[in-house]
Amino acid sequence: MFGFPLHELAEDDSRIVRYLTRAWTTEHGAPPFDLEDDLDKLRPLFQSHVTGTRVREHVKALTPVPMSRPFIPEVFFLAVDADRGLVTPEGRALIEAAQDPTTGQAAGLVNTIAQFYGESLRAWMAKSVETGLVPLPSAGFAMFLLINGSIGQQRAMVFPREKHEEADLATVIMDVASIFSTTVHGPAIKPKERAQLRTSWVVSQAVRHLGTSLSRGSDRKTGLASIWIEEDHTTTLLNDISVAIRARSRATPSDIEAAFDAAVAEYERGRVILGAWGISHERRRQTQQIREDFLEAFYRVRP
Repeated sequence: MFGFPLHELAEDDSRIVRYLTRAWTTEHGAPPFDLEDDLDKLRPLFQSHVTGTRVREHVKALTPVPMSRPFIPEVFFLAVDADRGLVTPEGRALIEAAQDPTTGQAAGLVNTIAQFYGESLRAWMAKSVETGLVPLPSAGFAMFLLINGSIGQQRAMVFPREKHEEADLATVIMDVASIFSTTVHGPAIKPKERAQLRTSWVVSQAVRHLGTSLSRGSDRKTGLASIWIEEDHTTTLLNDISVAIRARSRATPSDIEAAFDAAVAEYERGRVILGAWGISHERRRQTQQIREDFLEAFYRVRP
């Protein structure tokens, strides 16, 4: 993986992994935890448009790593001097791979890092063509969270750790998001994209455009990532979704009602899976209220 022999990761005395772990803890003030959250910490530096000033400021704040450094390829660690340096995204992925040094896990991590760099470049380019509006499939994902009752951190939607479990859950969620999008004359979510959550553009764009209403976190005991709607942001969220629909499609009030009802019906088909995960918080009275509030928001915003 990135030139590192996987069989060496199976050895408990891998000095490189131990050093990278210590260096990460020294640099970020906490040991490696959730990979997605840890990669978020690296985004301000490892992006296509980072400035030299930003990098130098970060380097100045580094403290020495209290451990003798073995030889570490630059792809994993950017040395500043004999005692300090930066753990790269590849280095963080290597730490993760040490927990499961199989080719399947390595392939998944390599893909994650490729998307990490790619998303940075795409985000930079997107600023030139940014509309400020959430894409309709991503609006459908936000609508899933509303229907699911994922309002407040205690009722957050949790992302499974295992890939096959994530794929099962993603299918339920993306089916709801997709039918909502298509019913308001937006694009469908492609089949391949319905098996992803953590790396899904549907989720990332929802967070990007609706970030004042959506929050992400992770459980320090289990390491499971999660996402939820802030309790006092439901109205704001419905307004933002309505603005996007008005601007991006020719949807009518009848389409809005049909889209919400279709999303709820699709949600009901997947409720058993959601219930098995313990993340289904839908309540009929609350769902009916969201429906009414959504229609009011759609009438309220300007075309």
